[in-house]
Amino acid sequence: MTELVIHFQRPAHWAETIHIHLWDGHPGGFETQWPGLPMKARGDGWYVIGLPGLDQIRLVVHDAQGR
Repeated sequence: MTELVIHFQRPAHWAETIHIHLWDGHPGGFETQWPGLPMKARGDGWYVIGLPGLDQIRLVVHDAQGR
């Protein structure tokens, strides 16, 4: 099974909680409602999320504070 894995490094001035809003997932048209899914902190400002069954998607990464 395909899994799309997204890594993101949080800018220092962003909030600690990072979300990812997704739409137009392929295959299957996967999407989330705002604010999306929380990403998992991995240390040193890095966050990650795995999306099983997807090979492409449109996304917005944000901190729910307008950034």
